[in-house]
Amino acid sequence: LVLSASMESAGSGWLFNLTNELLKRVGCSDVREVREEYGLHDVLKWDNCNLGDLDEETWARLQPALDDGHTFVAKSHRKPTAVASRLCAEGRVKATYIHRDPRDVVVSAYRRGQTRRANGHEDSFARLRTIDVATGWMRFKQIPVYDAWRTQANTMVVRYEDLSDDGVGVLRQLAQHLEVDPADDDLANLVSDYTGERARERTGTHFIRGGRRRDEMTSGQLWRCNRLCGPAIVRMGCEL
Repeated sequence: LVLSASMESAGSGWLFNLTNELLKRVGCSDVREVREEYGLHDVLKWDNCNLGDLDEETWARLQPALDDGHTFVAKSHRKPTAVASRLCAEGRVKATYIHRDPRDVVVSAYRRGQTRRANGHEDSFARLRTIDVATGWMRFKQIPVYDAWRTQANTMVVRYEDLSDDGVGVLRQLAQHLEVDPADDDLANLVSDYTGERARERTGTHFIRGGRRRDEMTSGQLWRCNRLCGPAIVRMGCEL
């Protein structure tokens, strides 16, 4: 199993779909076909096959497909469970974790909350009614998940900004992490297929533009976000 974990609003759908396509191109399984064949719609949910927590029950449900030789990817925004940590350490699961400059995530999450409220929803994003509330959500909900994944065995940590700037290079690293050997032309084609307007046309990619904090945060909001999340921002390789 490949577990595509992510900070929310950080390109999770983008990397998940790239990983699924990469696996398909080297002869592995399309996770959506696995879901259909093994009746896993209640485990691999929504467009991007989100499994939530990888616990013993979920692993047992996936086991028949894995025992039959299928290699496939699933998505999660959760912290690594004890089960996930053990399976990563044993090499039975390979994970990726994508993150993004927390300040850009704060703006994206806040804007997404506005859209959710306008459409009559009341969920975790809809409750982010101000930039400062979204900053607290980043500090106390998202950063702990990042810190948990970045120290996991068999986990490749990806920066959204690196995927944007050098998609082929990141996919080449991903192929090495997954121990597969795609052609360079396949990697270039994948990046082209899942970039810009072509990405926006695809269901579930959630393509997002970078640098939003510069346009949409006031100086006070940016100062407060830097103050609260600064150490994590630096750990993620971003400049304050």
